Amino acid sequence: MVRTSPARALPRLSSPTLLVVWCLTQMVGTAGAQVPAHEELRGTVMVGSDPFSEGTVILHRVSPDSSGTIDSTRVARDGTFSFVLPTVPDPGGRNDIYFASVRVEGVLYFGQAIAQAAQLDSTYVIQAYRSVVVPPEGATLTMVVRKLFLEPGPENTWRATDVLQVRNDGERTLIAAGDGVVWSYAFPPVASDFRLGQGDLPPDAAEFVGHLVRLRAPVPPGDRFFMVQYNLPGAPFSVPVPGLTESMEVLVREPAPPLEVIGLEKMDVVSLDVGNNFRRYGGTNLVDATISVEAGVPERGIPVQELAVLLAVLLGGVGVYAFRRPRIGPTPVPVGLQPDRRAALLLQIAQLDDRVDASAVSDAERREFSARRAALLQLLTVAG
Repeated sequence: MVRTSPARALPRLSSPTLLVVWCLTQMVGTAGAQVPAHEELRGTVMVGSDPFSEGTVILHRVSPDSSGTIDSTRVARDGTFSFVLPTVPDPGGRNDIYFASVRVEGVLYFGQAIAQAAQLDSTYVIQAYRSVVVPPEGATLTMVVRKLFLEPGPENTWRATDVLQVRNDGERTLIAAGDGVVWSYAFPPVASDFRLGQGDLPPDAAEFVGHLVRLRAPVPPGDRFFMVQYNLPGAPFSVPVPGLTESMEVLVREPAPPLEVIGLEKMDVVSLDVGNNFRRYGGTNLVDATISVEAGVPERGIPVQELAVLLAVLLGGVGVYAFRRPRIGPTPVPVGLQPDRRAALLLQIAQLDDRVDASAVSDAERREFSARRAALLQLLTVAG
């Protein structure tokens, strides 16, 4: 088999795309020897658990008015490198953000974003891995978490946002062989208008063939998030869940028509943020399953006549009394215990992107969307 060439492993990306990549990759640097915070960025390149003794590290800068590569240096025998930054990172000043990258066996790896001077106190680590070429049909990845958000669309359709967390359980980065793929995954056969949303992958990392997504970008060890958006017709429709899925949820945004989700258990309503309430259906350890979504039957209310008779009996038989009962509504998510925080942020980013793409917006609105999106991305890095 032929190993993917460096250019093939990760195509040249635009600066805005690079910004999204390092914001979402979250290759968090490991704290090392403490040094005073100043303009020097001192780091180490690690390949697995060993220092990388060859190669070139590239320094990137993203500022409000420009972005791109600003410096490069060779790593030392012990894997260390250093850069003198032209400015001190300070979110209250110029808002310059720095990050470094290195290519190992044709795959490009990024370190964390440096946005504050205090981050220079610790050794900056770029974590890289050795690579392995997978079979042409792709490798098997573990689906750790899958969350399918359904929102009512026009004319009895649904807009789907599928948030996937997959895991490479090995110790090497998986790369495609020649024209093969790293991994593929099946979505509903009746789905249409597929598009890759925000996540840990560059926008050109995947292609859609029918209802399959074919991932070509390298997949390092550990977890990766990505998002696929598509449209669905009205119920009934089925959702394939191929392979092993450790946790699966379908979340239906309110208000929405009643649905029956067969193959998952009905769970409490969850509120991801103000005004975003979702009906939930979930399951664990699904193996080559199929989830069926069918139109439900509206809940039958108590007729007015029966309600009047019931009220009369209560008032006449036991007298009038005041009482208070718990309200039935969305289950609040306690602060600090928000397992769906990352998925919620990804969903909000996707909704902002949809609003910009789907309608003509003014320059002022576009700037507002960009500012909100940047804030969400910053929160995403904190949410982990």
